[in-house]
Amino acid sequence: MATAIDHREKARHNQACLASIDAAQFPDWAVTMAFYAALHLIEAVLVTHNRARPQCTHPIRNGIVQREYSTLWFPYRTLYELSRRSRYDCYRITQGDVWRAMQSACPTRTTDRRSTRSGVIESTCLAASAGVSVSEASASLSDGLLMHDIVLVGAGTAGCVLAERLTASGRLRVLLIEAGG
Repeated sequence: MATAIDHREKARHNQACLASIDAAQFPDWAVTMAFYAALHLIEAVLVTHNRARPQCTHPIRNGIVQREYSTLWFPYRTLYELSRRSRYDCYRITQGDVWRAMQSACPTRTTDRRSTRSGVIESTCLAASAGVSVSEASASLSDGLLMHDIVLVGAGTAGCVLAERLTASGRLRVLLIEAGG
């Protein structure tokens, strides 16, 4: 069975792929990649909390998230449903759909409608993997997101440099989150 680290690496891989495409040209894939990044982040939390199941299906995972991690349920379900409708029902994903999905996953105040990051799910899951309860992490992030323009996850070398560059002009408010010890 995959470890929490394995799932976080897979989520980062999906996020990198998402960042490499034009969401305006491929909105169906943007939603799908965002969903699978979120799925692996949630799996990392399930593994950390000993709630993971071997070969967990979407309905089983959805039930666990809805019952036990309710603060993650709405943004996760939004991505799940749009991704599923796009892939199986040939639903034509619009930029509005992408925007709504990303807003539910990352409710930051931004004018860049091409932003395709799942920051709230990622931040909450990383904090939960580090031992913070999902409800506490979600509440803290919700409060923080009201006061920040950008949320960066990962305070490694690149995260710190990026945060410094983004705040250099004084126009942006950046929240830098690190789940590690």
